[in-house]
Amino acid sequence: MIGPGTRTVWVLGSPLGHTLSPVMHNAAYRAMGLDLVYLPARVGSRDLRAALEGLSVLGAVGCNLTLPLKQAALGLMTRLEPPAAELGAVNTVRFEGRSRVGFNTDAQGWLRSWDEEVGQPLEGRPVLLLGAGGAARAVAWALASRRVARIQVVNRDSERARRLVASLARTEVPCRVGAVEFEPDMVVVQATSVGMVPGDDATCLEWPEEVPPGVVACDLVYRPRQTRFLREACQRGVRTLGGLGMLVHQAALAIEVFTGQSPCQALLRRVAEEALSSDRCTAPGVDPGCADGC
Repeated sequence: MIGPGTRTVWVLGSPLGHTLSPVMHNAAYRAMGLDLVYLPARVGSRDLRAALEGLSVLGAVGCNLTLPLKQAALGLMTRLEPPAAELGAVNTVRFEGRSRVGFNTDAQGWLRSWDEEVGQPLEGRPVLLLGAGGAARAVAWALASRRVARIQVVNRDSERARRLVASLARTEVPCRVGAVEFEPDMVVVQATSVGMVPGDDATCLEWPEEVPPGVVACDLVYRPRQTRFLREACQRGVRTLGGLGMLVHQAALAIEVFTGQSPCQALLRRVAEEALSSDRCTAPGVDPGCADGC
């Protein structure tokens, strides 16, 4: 129940119809006995400064940022915590009086998801990265921190892809803009928003009939749970990793930023899975037996 002492945490972005963050955060705050409520607000890049200033004045604890605000928030922070500065993107903001402290939980969230659900070493593996936005940059940084062999970036906007490659120069992991080329043991990461719109069964990659051995396909989209990208990889015997685990770990890390306490991650995953099941988000034609990780 919301009362006079209830404080707020927000998620800002546009669109927000797909987000599972409110259901996860609110379940966690109730279980932790905290008088906090997590609310969504549709905010565009032009209004981000005013929104952050308003939330600060209203005494909000903090906020999460999603599309298209992660990079726009950089210059609006009083202080940046690693690795937000290195990534050039902020997805979590904690208010400290009138100060705004920017964090990025994307990279660590993805690595925790990989370790938990795939559990294979990343060192020495080739990477094919589809996309060049804020999420792609975070995953590229995460992969470079695990010393992958090389990263090949494919994006419709070649200039944006080149900027991403340039930002990784200091990691000492070879990175280039290129075409789609598959190799054995490759990690293929779908880091665009393709397939996220309800009813959109699009894909940004056509899988070959014969995929080299050891390939792992990762999609950062979590709604629907299994995108066409993952479905077609699964049909070819490729191991897959969906975006839900990354979301759960991101939420846990953000809750620690906001409260200083660690939430129950099993609870976060359970309520997220229940929400996904209730909205029938499985893509058309998906075999229910062909789930993530098959």
